[in-house]
Amino acid sequence: MRAGDFIRLKQPFTPTSNRMNAYRFGQVVALATVDFDQMVLVHLCDRTGGAILRDERGQPILYGFWHYEVEHWSDRSPA
Repeated sequence: MRAGDFIRLKQPFTPTSNRMNAYRFGQVVALATVDFDQMVLVHLCDRTGGAILRDERGQPILYGFWHYEVEHWSDRSPA
């Protein structure tokens, strides 16, 4: 897995309690090692790799998941 790849979350993720959408996919931004374990930093997106979740200013939001919480989905847009 590397930056630019797409992942599928093993469990749906709802970013905040006031949002209706649960996300299952993300695009890898970076990988980080934390206490000898790997964290995958992603921008959440829809199944096609589009519609990246953004904040109120239009900036993509970065989320981190442990490597065992995600599955490699595609080396490029899964559409």
